[in-house]
Amino acid sequence: MPLPAPARADQPAPVRPASHVRPLGSRASYTLERGTALSPTLRALVGQLERSNVIVYVAEDPPRAGRSDAAIQFMGATAVLRFLRVTINIELGLRQRIALLGHELQHALEVAANPEIGDRASFLRYYERFGSRLLDPNTLDSQAAVEAGEQISLELMGAAPLGRRE
Repeated sequence: MPLPAPARADQPAPVRPASHVRPLGSRASYTLERGTALSPTLRALVGQLERSNVIVYVAEDPPRAGRSDAAIQFMGATAVLRFLRVTINIELGLRQRIALLGHELQHALEVAANPEIGDRASFLRYYERFGSRLLDPNTLDSQAAVEAGEQISLELMGAAPLGRRE
């Protein structure tokens, strides 16, 4: 089979549309890449977000006192897009980070499915109305997000060993 011709300097590189799930940093990128490779559920969540008007930035940060291991924030909106930020505790093992990413991306899909969520206040009102204190008495959650995280955890249990604590 012949090799493709090398790109010429005067030819622009192919443009890949920007993803709706955007990792901030190499660790978050690795978590997303491994998670979508190993979990059909996470892959489906990302696929659904790609067809939405929601952009999700994913960061992995050191833990802070009084903060849960993962969270989602409404960052802002334009006339056509809404922006969220997911933060995951960088000190957790890879499997746990992947499951939490799926949990938070399910919340992002809940935002995508509700066009009335257009700012931080409406984001908070939505979860005060429809969320419940399922996992942590200090945070509002949805049953769908809890189930997504649990399903991803189950899928990862059947995956090959992931190696060192990434």
